[in-house]
Amino acid sequence: MADSLTGFLAQPVAMASFAAKLRRQFSTACQLDVLKECLGWLFSGMSVSILALLSVERYLVLRLGTRHRSVVTVKRVFMAVTSFWLSLVTLEILRFVSLDNKTFTAIHVPFMFLSLVILTATYYQIHRYIKQQSLKLTPADNRHAQSFDLAKYKKITLAVLYIVCFYWIFFAPFVCVLVAYLILGFSKTVEGAYYITTTLILANAAINPFLYCWKLRALRKAVLINLKSRLHLD
Repeated sequence: MADSLTGFLAQPVAMASFAAKLRRQFSTACQLDVLKECLGWLFSGMSVSILALLSVERYLVLRLGTRHRSVVTVKRVFMAVTSFWLSLVTLEILRFVSLDNKTFTAIHVPFMFLSLVILTATYYQIHRYIKQQSLKLTPADNRHAQSFDLAKYKKITLAVLYIVCFYWIFFAPFVCVLVAYLILGFSKTVEGAYYITTTLILANAAINPFLYCWKLRALRKAVLINLKSRLHLD
């Protein structure tokens, strides 16, 4: 949902803003920039927050074992996602009421950096566990359900890991630019880097659907069935 909103709302607004600047319609560009900033921060922040939450969930599968289903419930996940949305919306409102740009950025940077750290740490631990368990399995184990479950978990986790790597590629440069902004201010170099990295983050939303379909078989199958139905190819 966050990626879809980025693609359908934030990206077109960003493109319109760039077009207005090229035409030297700076008043219109300024208004569009404000809207782009609000939508971009909200949806991109939500996207990376959910991905960090997903990596923690993958890790809890290993740590909790059979207790996973009783701890990671639909209600708790819903509450966590809702709290993310409310927190980000509240920050956006405060940005216009009481926070200046540097304070707003200073609040976001630690959370964005923490999300990237969580992604890295959890998947490192998952990789270690899978490697250890794979070494313990004997040929006889491979015929049992437990080894099948491990193989299935490994496949799903690997698919999500691809998505995480893309997030690193797109989000890490943006976090570095924000740190530079807090230290150096909004110089011409920082401004140029900011526009480049924000464009990359918005582009990430367009790439993600193809990445999901490539790595997640169930989603790919559902998309193909839907397309065939829409195009009357059955």
